[in-house]
Amino acid sequence: MSVDAHFAKSAPEVLATYQRRLEAARAFGPVVEEPKKTSIHLLSHTAFAGVATRRTSLVLTLKSTTDIRSPRVQKREQTSAHRWHIDIPLTKPADVDKQLTMCGKSLKTRGEKRGWEAGIRTPITWSRATCPTVERPPSIANGRGGKP
Repeated sequence: MSVDAHFAKSAPEVLATYQRRLEAARAFGPVVEEPKKTSIHLLSHTAFAGVATRRTSLVLTLKSTTDIRSPRVQKREQTSAHRWHIDIPLTKPADVDKQLTMCGKSLKTRGEKRGWEAGIRTPITWSRATCPTVERPPSIANGRGGKP
């Protein structure tokens, strides 16, 4: 399915809202659109947001390491110890305001500095990701044999 196909049955304002959100995300670096069957993933090294289209609105799902408390949040789900999925409905381009843009910048930047691209569920800070002990137990890495 293509990105355009997601907007085939939507109001023109829905596409305008999506384009505004995409522009806001691209202001902080390259973003790749990855259309799926029911949504569009926005990627910068890894997915940092998803967009589900409706006839008159969008549902923006942000991937976050913490809960986001805001009256705009329609649904929040803690999917693991350090991952939250936050759903925010957007009905018009003006809904993509400074608060949402800065939140997106924070999430996108945070995702680039963590070990998400390693294919693991728990984020690893950049300083630990370059450490040689990440992929083997510390007892082997420090030369103590079987001692923990």
